[in-house]
Amino acid sequence: MYAEIHRMLKLFPEFQHNNEEENADILQKIFGVACDPDDDGSEFKLGATPKCPKCGSREMKSWDVSIEPKIWDVLEITHNRWQKLSSGDKKDALYRRLEQLDFIKQSSV
Repeated sequence: MYAEIHRMLKLFPEFQHNNEEENADILQKIFGVACDPDDDGSEFKLGATPKCPKCGSREMKSWDVSIEPKIWDVLEITHNRWQKLSSGDKKDALYRRLEQLDFIKQSSV
């Protein structure tokens, strides 16, 4: 799935002249568009900090080391919604995400 999004990203003229490192940074920020939401409806994000178990915030002033290791269930990332989209709908969804994150200016289509 990651490779598919990477190939699609390079179809947009705005990213064809980027080096691979630049596109990799963008890809990490947009990859969630192809993932199903998690069990609480949140979008999957690569590199996101964990949520506070008490308040749900991702803005932490500091992290403390836990003396006892905690085991967390990790859900498998699925792409059911993305896989049902046509090629055109996938490109549209990707374009909208790139716009939302200001990687593409709205006037470029």
